[in-house]
Amino acid sequence: MLKPSSSLLSFSVNGSIAGAFSAFVFTYIHEIFISDIWFSITTMLISGALCGFSIAWTFHLLFKNHSLAEWWKYNLIYLALFILLGTLSAIIFKPVTTVAQLITNNEPPRELIIQAAPMTIAFTLGSSLLISMLYSKKILHHLAVFLTCTLLVALLGLNVSFIGLVYFPNNMFYLILEMYLLMLVITLVYAGAFMLIQWKNLKTV
Repeated sequence: MLKPSSSLLSFSVNGSIAGAFSAFVFTYIHEIFISDIWFSITTMLISGALCGFSIAWTFHLLFKNHSLAEWWKYNLIYLALFILLGTLSAIIFKPVTTVAQLITNNEPPRELIIQAAPMTIAFTLGSSLLISMLYSKKILHHLAVFLTCTLLVALLGLNVSFIGLVYFPNNMFYLILEMYLLMLVITLVYAGAFMLIQWKNLKTV
């Protein structure tokens, strides 16, 4: 049985465990309700573990009082930023392709990711600056948050960044809703799993 600890290393390692579990749940839900992605389960677990590690790592660095409230608030900030990324993409860009074309291509939309890259980079810099300025004035903490934001955007946010470049017919807007719901599920499962693992070291006040 896992024994929780309040050290930076234990927070980070348990964060990676929670992240991998969240990725597994995401893959399972995607398999049942959307499409088969079990072929990428290894990549998903590694990505989830890396993201989970980085969030728990920066949380330990930024907060002296490791409270449940701050933990949930910190995770929900990242969720809100991803929703903002999709919203900005829809406002800034004009569609250059369709959902049907993406499905037909059946390959990673590299051209769309490249086209959205300037906004994605600016968003990553802005997000890391916002979070680090809210919680710390230390340069090393700013760098840690920047690394975390970069990792999260690179592994989870690229499909969100080019939403505005894709035309969604009225009968396909549910796809955007599905994406946001999956982001919510990932956040809740990850934060909840980590909370259970580290329960004794997350203060209730």
